[in-house]
Amino acid sequence: VRGQLSEQLKILDAQLEVKTQQLQDLSEYLRRRGEIEAEYARSLEKLSERFTVKTKRKEQLDLSVAQCWSVLLTQTRQESRDHSSLSELCCNTLTQRLSHCIEDTHRLAKRSKEVGLQMQDELLKVTTEMQTV
Repeated sequence: VRGQLSEQLKILDAQLEVKTQQLQDLSEYLRRRGEIEAEYARSLEKLSERFTVKTKRKEQLDLSVAQCWSVLLTQTRQESRDHSSLSELCCNTLTQRLSHCIEDTHRLAKRSKEVGLQMQDELLKVTTEMQTV
């Protein structure tokens, strides 16, 4: 019985390790994704700025082309802001929440182990009493 109970605790520890690693991998993925999104947002913003300056310098003889440029550059700036927001979510908000999940997972596993050990002790105590009777 002791062997089976010890095996259960080992399984709990193994599950904790697997879940923790999965959460850490997800956190690392989101952090890296956020960095990529931030880099992309900066590149879009630079592109938009460069062509905004270029188009303002040229004479605006054809208003339809100027309007197309204006819409295109506005959309590029908006896409830059969107990717910047996504970067912020990935790098900060989501990774912080995952950190809390990891902490909660460890706390729950510790408490489960404590309860398991307590229950094992009581079970062994009762088993021993029954054997002596």
